[in-house]
Amino acid sequence: MLVGKHLVRMRFKDYAGRELGPFDIACRIYGSEHDATLRILAAVGTLPRGLDDDGSGSGRIRQLLVSTGTWLWVQARHGDATGGSLVHVDGSRNVVDATLRLVDRKSDALVRVITTSSDDQPVGDIEARLEQVRLGEPGVSRLEEIEDVASHERSDRRNGAPKLYCATAGTHRLRIDVPRRRRLDLQNVFVPVERMVQLHSGRETVVPIEVQAVGHVRFRFHADGVEAGANIPGLTIDTACAEGQPRGWRGHFVRKLDRGWSNGPAIACTWLGWKMPMPAGRHLLTVKAKDYQEQQLSVVVKPRGVVDVDVWLQP
Repeated sequence: MLVGKHLVRMRFKDYAGRELGPFDIACRIYGSEHDATLRILAAVGTLPRGLDDDGSGSGRIRQLLVSTGTWLWVQARHGDATGGSLVHVDGSRNVVDATLRLVDRKSDALVRVITTSSDDQPVGDIEARLEQVRLGEPGVSRLEEIEDVASHERSDRRNGAPKLYCATAGTHRLRIDVPRRRRLDLQNVFVPVERMVQLHSGRETVVPIEVQAVGHVRFRFHADGVEAGANIPGLTIDTACAEGQPRGWRGHFVRKLDRGWSNGPAIACTWLGWKMPMPAGRHLLTVKAKDYQEQQLSVVVKPRGVVDVDVWLQP
């Protein structure tokens, strides 16, 4: 065995402890710098947010060779059965078994989401997902709306009527967002909302959510000697409401094409939608670009509106 290296073997068992054959897994790898956080996770079973892994993989992985101090978070799914395991390779053994006990988790919990908007206007269609919070309680990347058995009617998607979803029991983080199509054309957008929910098998949980309608700014950048459609290197925009949003949004824009959208850095003399969601009111924007002077702009944003702004860059 190599010094400082250890073999991790994947083993699978059913709810009764009987050995099972290999399954596809999803695996995240964390280094020893996350030791304190992951020890808490191992003790209480609650997943931390914003923890960057050092690598990940999926497939029919039977074994891995890792360094001393490595943490592995392994998950497997087979039909309705799921299993997860958090393994710490502490160096005490050369060969470590990661045992995943698969337990049936049927989607027999109901969650009814009732959305309203801060501006009292229809919310429209929404996307809902359940993010995993605890080990052994997997989330759902996209909840599918089901027929309301009480009224035998599907929810009216146009007016933000209650949506009924089916999910697995457990503690989850419910995230409500705007469908991707609306996010790209900057129409009828609201700030994503998250709620911790406790879902129970065979029961319905009602979750009322008020969303905050926001607006956007669309820019057209001009610079002497720069042709239309040419890139403007290093252009970013900052404002107070950008705090806490992905840093990449400061320099990425959406451009409507004949068929679909393009998402990328700033180009000249073309209307570009800024992805940053902005609450209604007056905002001070700071525009920066390589080889150009920094400048500040004041804009007034309306809920669900798009403000058009021309910007002349000065060398």
